[in-house]
Amino acid sequence: MTTAGVASDLQKIIKFTRAELKLKELKSKQQASIKEAANLFSTIVYQNIRQFSPIPGITHFLLAGFDEEGAHLYDIFQMVMFSR
Repeated sequence: MTTAGVASDLQKIIKFTRAELKLKELKSKQQASIKEAANLFSTIVYQNIRQFSPIPGITHFLLAGFDEEGAHLYDIFQMVMFSR
């Protein structure tokens, strides 16, 4: 995972994603694929758009990984605008 944007927000989203992936792994007794991880991560990023932020921001993520299907690279973009 590599990022560009507000570090504290990024750390929170990454920490939450890791916890959700670990929970999924414990429930299913299988490690999540990179595609599942990217899908979960992008869902969490999209949900964060609706949270209030006094500072407009743009955050960009590159998520890369390797699983039994091969190497994967996902590009995830978030733009948060000030709202009243």
